[in-house]
Amino acid sequence: MRSEQWRRAKDVFTSAVELPARERELFIRRACEDDVALRRDVEALLKAHESSDSFIERPAAQRAGLASAPIDWIGRRFGPYRIVGEVERGGMSEVYRAVRDDNQYQKDVAIKFLRHGFDSESLLRRFRAERQILAQLNHPHIAHLVDGGTTENGMPYLVMEYIQGQPIDVYCEQRKLGIRERVDLVRTLCGAVHYVHQHLMVHGDLKCNNVLVTERGVLKLLDFGIAKLLNPPPALGGVGGLGGDRFTSGYIALTPDYASPEQLLGEPITTASDVYSLGVLLYRLLAGRLPFHMRSALMPEEIKELCEVVPERPSVTARRAGESYRQFARHLEGDLDSIILKAIAKSPEDRYGSVEQLSEDLLSYLRGFPVRAHSDGAAYRAKKFVLRNRLATAAIALFVLAMTGGIATTLWLAHLADVERWRAARHFEIVRKFAHSYMTEVHGAIENLPGSITARKLLIDTSLKHLSELAKEETSDNPMVRHDLASAYEKIGDIQGRLGGANMGDTDGAIANYRIAIRTRESLLAAEGNNVELQRDLLRAHGKLAELLMVGNEPAAATEHFREITQIASTLANAPDATVDDRRGLGNAYLSYGWHCVSLGHLENGLELMLEAAAHYRALLAAEPNDIRARRNLALSHHRMGYTLIERTERYEEGARYLTDGLAMWREMSDADPNNGDLSRAQAYTAMALASARLKLDQPREALPLFEEAYRRFDAFRAADPGDFEAPIAAAHALGQVSAALLAIDEPREALSRLAVAETLLRNQNPSADRELPETQYYEGLVYLQLGKTHSRLATVGGPLPKAEHRRLARSWLGKTIESMKRASVDTAHGGRAKERLREAELQLEELRNPAVI
Repeated sequence: MRSEQWRRAKDVFTSAVELPARERELFIRRACEDDVALRRDVEALLKAHESSDSFIERPAAQRAGLASAPIDWIGRRFGPYRIVGEVERGGMSEVYRAVRDDNQYQKDVAIKFLRHGFDSESLLRRFRAERQILAQLNHPHIAHLVDGGTTENGMPYLVMEYIQGQPIDVYCEQRKLGIRERVDLVRTLCGAVHYVHQHLMVHGDLKCNNVLVTERGVLKLLDFGIAKLLNPPPALGGVGGLGGDRFTSGYIALTPDYASPEQLLGEPITTASDVYSLGVLLYRLLAGRLPFHMRSALMPEEIKELCEVVPERPSVTARRAGESYRQFARHLEGDLDSIILKAIAKSPEDRYGSVEQLSEDLLSYLRGFPVRAHSDGAAYRAKKFVLRNRLATAAIALFVLAMTGGIATTLWLAHLADVERWRAARHFEIVRKFAHSYMTEVHGAIENLPGSITARKLLIDTSLKHLSELAKEETSDNPMVRHDLASAYEKIGDIQGRLGGANMGDTDGAIANYRIAIRTRESLLAAEGNNVELQRDLLRAHGKLAELLMVGNEPAAATEHFREITQIASTLANAPDATVDDRRGLGNAYLSYGWHCVSLGHLENGLELMLEAAAHYRALLAAEPNDIRARRNLALSHHRMGYTLIERTERYEEGARYLTDGLAMWREMSDADPNNGDLSRAQAYTAMALASARLKLDQPREALPLFEEAYRRFDAFRAADPGDFEAPIAAAHALGQVSAALLAIDEPREALSRLAVAETLLRNQNPSADRELPETQYYEGLVYLQLGKTHSRLATVGGPLPKAEHRRLARSWLGKTIESMKRASVDTAHGGRAKERLREAELQLEELRNPAVI
């Protein structure tokens, strides 16, 4: 045999021998193509490998003179580790357990060697590439590389974390885990795979046997032997496949049962291939069987089936599996069927765009929210809301029926004879009480639930409609009806555009309805005299309106309302019968007025007022430690003071102290009330502000997890409620700040991946008049500025695109930044900062236009 022919036969054989017998046929056929002699030589080596002589079985490569006798590694030392036993022996590699043997500390590790004799150049490259990939990964759910080296005869080895666990399917079955526990495990695996993708790698061989779960339930992803770098460095030869050589056919070793159609067809492998394999794994865990199972060697007809035939729904497969899986079948119908089938769609374009999207859909399923895999529609979303909020929905339904029937009865009775009028009045009062009760109690029960905007609006709209009808009757001067109407208009304003809460982005509508509520209450107060409850209601409505006027760039009008707030709050707090709420209200007045002063540029006055508010809340808490509203307002005061110090001054350390205290308070309250959306949202904003302080203090690594925490919370609101206008803007802004931290630690590619998501969120947000508000333009402009900076950086260091293209994109995004910041610079609250960002963008754009700079 000619030396070149023998070398090729040896290469094909040493890769084929590690595959199960039923997978070798396709591999050999593709590797050898039309070279009959090469194929004959490979098959002869395999036949020799599978036979045995009278003494001991030996690898065919050894009997053919390619290798010497096997090496006994037990008892040998490599660095500080001594091998104590064998763990696993594969076709080309061996894994041993070793212990730390230098008297420093106790540690078990796994050491992986190439089997002696399997030292072809292709396998050595594959082994070294696996070591390089593991060296770049540091994740709690990925088996990590401890060390590595070369034996005295030049063979590479890996020292890895030693994991005592079971394959994920065995673990689930032995412990009889339910659907939720299994889905949670897969979400954990998604997190590990997403981390791999963020490092521009594809695992390529995701299957149950490569995912171990320990006795303590810790999941670990293993075996990067055929992983692939999406952007390999020159040091690795510029090849995309790092876990197996591409032979003349371009084939890479894989596990057919879990492999995507593009893998089987030898097409380029992307992150979509891992999405497919995760879908197959999820199918196996929930349905008890694989969607396809190869009966023999991968023949063309089997490949055709895998690539063209749509598998049956997991719920159907589960009914034919064991008893435990038959119990799952009913729960798989609907969302889980849709999620799995989307993940294992034949075309990569039809699958989830990322592993993160798959994980998000699984989380939505667990929480009872709509999933993107399901065909969207009002009926589907309504059904999901009903299932999540059965009691509140039943109450709403009862309320609507009662209101409809009650108002009809009331209007009918109003036209009866005088002898029936007392009955009409009675029904009138019943309907009014229904409206008031459901508008306050039922609305209050669902107000802080994520995804409840539509239901809240339906509830208040219906209440307002029927109260308006009652007001048209001859009892239109009934003060109780007018009280309730004022409350309804205020709540409609909250839903339309309340600052800092889930809203529909209709600021103008909110301002109009707050003004109606205030006028109604002022007229009632003029008629009724010193009504304390009306004064309290007025104080609250003035506060909400003043904050919106600040955002809407009406500072003069806002100032008038803040003066009114301070006057009313002072009157209530100093009255002989003042309550804790009244005293807390004075603190709120100081806090709001101080925040307004800051927005006008009166920093010292504003900080003084906010410090007074914080002292007020601390005094209240000293008297009543369980006053949760005082604690929330104290946390808010710390947030606002810290934010002012880092954004309007250079007192970053002082600002960070306030924000750290505030964040600790929000976290404590949120842990005690995890379903409270307002607390979660406030925590996200304070985490963002503290992260900004860390960034300004040149602590980007401390800032990064805080920005990411804020993004996760904002994005959960966005996913839960498509009607929430604020959430996608806040999530995009948080991702923009994540990118700023990544740029600061010199990770421009990572920054670009986050910004791509941020730009998509901004582009796909719901249409609203508020999109033209200066504040909205400011936050969008910040994201555009980060896009410009990131592309500018990639134009210098190199990135996924040619440098000239990065320069072009940088100029484009900086141009968008300038447009946004020009519109935002008219806003009182953000005007100064917008002008600073505008100058920053213009300077960077000027640098890009100078060819000498890059």
